[in-house]
Amino acid sequence: MRIKDLHVLPKFGDGWSYLYVEHCRVDQDGRAIAIHDKTGQVPVPCANLALLMLGPGVSITHAAVSVLADHGCLVAWCGEQGVRFYALGLGETRGAANLLHQARLWADPVRRMEVVRRMYQLRFAENF
Repeated sequence: MRIKDLHVLPKFGDGWSYLYVEHCRVDQDGRAIAIHDKTGQVPVPCANLALLMLGPGVSITHAAVSVLADHGCLVAWCGEQGVRFYALGLGETRGAANLLHQARLWADPVRRMEVVRRMYQLRFAENF
């Protein structure tokens, strides 16, 4: 974790705003969070953050998780460099309707092939 200038974080207009950290401590800092490592502390505004990815060696306080949840920020526990995915906290929607719909489409072979054909049509602008 070596971010010293938060202006390098992507903006929501540029896509999802995320931050990956490892080998640090995350705690509450007012209505935001602060990331502490051996080089010091970096404050992170939660309102601009959509996803916080916690890699190996991260400890996070209950207060920090609470602030992230209040701002609708997803928290994901993952492996080194974000390669493996272990767990996820609820995000802004606080529901699983989209995930359940996707699982239903995947579980039905006929509907799954309909989705595959539509995606190929969108991607390649051809009828299959």
